[in-house]
Amino acid sequence: MKFPGILLSLLLFLSCTPRENNIFSILGGTPRKNNVFSIQSSTPREDSVISIKDFALDTAISIKAYGSTDKEILNDTIQYIRQLEDLLSVHRPDSEISNINNHAGEDWQPMGEDAQALLEAGKDFGELSHGLLDITAGPLIDLWAIDPPHGHVPSQEELDNLDGLIDYRAIEIDQGRARLSRQAMKINLGALAKGYIADRVKDYLLSRGIERALINLGGNVLLVGSKPGNKPFRIGIQDPLSQRGEDLGILEIKDVSLVSSGDYERFFIDSENNKYHHILNPLTGYPSDNGLMQVTVISPDSLQGDGLSTSLFLMGLQDGMALVESLSEVEAGFVMKDKKVYPSSGLKDSYQFTGEPRGYQLESLP
Repeated sequence: MKFPGILLSLLLFLSCTPRENNIFSILGGTPRKNNVFSIQSSTPREDSVISIKDFALDTAISIKAYGSTDKEILNDTIQYIRQLEDLLSVHRPDSEISNINNHAGEDWQPMGEDAQALLEAGKDFGELSHGLLDITAGPLIDLWAIDPPHGHVPSQEELDNLDGLIDYRAIEIDQGRARLSRQAMKINLGALAKGYIADRVKDYLLSRGIERALINLGGNVLLVGSKPGNKPFRIGIQDPLSQRGEDLGILEIKDVSLVSSGDYERFFIDSENNKYHHILNPLTGYPSDNGLMQVTVISPDSLQGDGLSTSLFLMGLQDGMALVESLSEVEAGFVMKDKKVYPSSGLKDSYQFTGEPRGYQLESLP
């Protein structure tokens, strides 16, 4: 699970408060066989830089590409992101996922390869996390209705009414079609969609001749290659408890995915000053409460990082770390509410840490 030749900063896994929905401050695969985009011939200038910022996937997004002066590539990339959002979002009433939800307990519904890939990944993460990451948790997510600063704390009766409606095993998938076996079930791909789309954006950029880029979809950061001259990207990770934007350190890295999940990203506070965040445990019906404040995952692709960051947060420090150490080419860091920071084995000796003055401590599991 090591990344040879890459300096991995512990700061990658330290928790960070979004800056305009962007958890990373910037300091410094090969397309699928069925990829519909053809490879474009070009002679890019290595020192050229183009960039774009926009709002999609319910978050701020940005892309910076090197070796091209063709800004239409990035305009086309934004349109591609919107197309995928229209296909996959439960907030789009005509999306393929919404269509499956609207016919829960009924007949098979058609879907394209993107929806099928995400549903299959969702079932895999359900198995990997022992049901903690369940993409059929849509009814529970809707019940809590977390939309900062608002939200709803459900009663036990309301939670009991969801019995039998959350079970990823009830998703049936056949080639080009899917169905939910029980009425009133609902798929929600919020824990996976940005990661999947980031990977597809990488494929698209490669197909347009872009071999070096930084993709940031609301904090899901995917690095395509390196900066010009084979230099690593330098990424600062913000202290999640800081109101002044301090970074906990610097990461120098290339050609990997960086994804964080934390209790500081989306939450509401009720009339009794209780905080409820958006990472819901489908086995309890409540936000995860295991002492974790944040988990960051470094992995080869963003879908894997997206699913793992949520899964690890729900699994907790001990079980989460054991899973990370069993996976190839995956590293992670766990930040506890008591400001203790636990890196996986591949991160312990490769960081530039600046969190100590603000009370953070590096720790190791026994």
